[in-house]
Amino acid sequence: MRKVKPLIIGGILAASLAAAPMLASCGGDINNDEYRDDLVVVGDGSADDGGAAAATAEKDASDQAKEAASEEAAPEEAAPEEAASEEAPAQDSAETADTPPEQRPIAENLAATVSGIISSYGANASVTYTSLSDLDDYATFAVDGSEPHVSASMIKLAIMAEVFDQVNSGYLALEDSYTVQESDIVGGTGTLQGSGPGTQLSLSDLVRHMIAESDNVATNMLIDLVGMDAVNEEVAKLGLNATSLQRYMMDTDAQAAGIENHMSSDDAAVILILIANGEFYTPELSQLATDFLSQQTDAGGIAPSLSSGETFAHKTGTLTNVRHDAGIVQGEAPYVLSVFVEGTDEGSALSLMGEVTTAIETARANGEVA
Repeated sequence: MRKVKPLIIGGILAASLAAAPMLASCGGDINNDEYRDDLVVVGDGSADDGGAAAATAEKDASDQAKEAASEEAAPEEAAPEEAASEEAPAQDSAETADTPPEQRPIAENLAATVSGIISSYGANASVTYTSLSDLDDYATFAVDGSEPHVSASMIKLAIMAEVFDQVNSGYLALEDSYTVQESDIVGGTGTLQGSGPGTQLSLSDLVRHMIAESDNVATNMLIDLVGMDAVNEEVAKLGLNATSLQRYMMDTDAQAAGIENHMSSDDAAVILILIANGEFYTPELSQLATDFLSQQTDAGGIAPSLSSGETFAHKTGTLTNVRHDAGIVQGEAPYVLSVFVEGTDEGSALSLMGEVTTAIETARANGEVA
């Protein structure tokens, strides 16, 4: 049975952050306790859940959050709550929080539609959607979002995370200069292979090439720089349970031995949510990551089906019978969308992505989902 999970923002992060320590490595802006107060998963991952246990868990989490806010919150933390209370009566907020999931089927309906699209293609696909404009609504869902996939170039998001963690910690600097060696030259995507050995680039440029062009030369240089183990340690700190870096780009020997990199659509969404919220280590690094994602040279997948006026800061990944796309849809009501597809040809995968995106855009235009 396909696993359909209607979630609030915490739902996407719940599985990944519930067992993770405070994300001190990401700087002071990310506090795991702060997220945990709001983390509620509606259902245990099955489309057949009744919802009663979820409603109880949601109410408990709400009560804990209110108690913590009244007893421990700093004055500046209380200010947003006061502003919110001016916009809507407290009673309305309480009623919304206590409304059982079965009475708020918006995300469930959209998730079911998306699940049906996936089934019609017979593909192994996962979708994660998160509204960034209304995080208190059930406008977030995942269809098989926690399932690990062969990551293709989506793993480069995790490598960027470790590089930026080391920049934030002072071990590296964005202006540091590195020289391409003969041994760094590999094929596949990217332009640095044509530049040849001796080319000098800043750390910032290497990350930009890796994200915007999916450059494999830049990626392997960055893996050598920060270390494969360090990348895996960082994704563990971030709670990305399905993400693992196990081989270099274009390492055909490792591939032949069955060694692959993995990631889930949920894990990609977690990184993108941090970036979109300015919490990817620092606001400045978050903006830099957004800039690189906005320069993505692969325009296939989700982007062609977005509404006029929306822009897409995203990362793609492609291998034989593997096609992924995940990014931040920027517009009046921004959201994160992550679609991972395996087991079908590229044309079918792109068509699936287009249908999923159109379904979401239609639901949003009709006011059916935030």
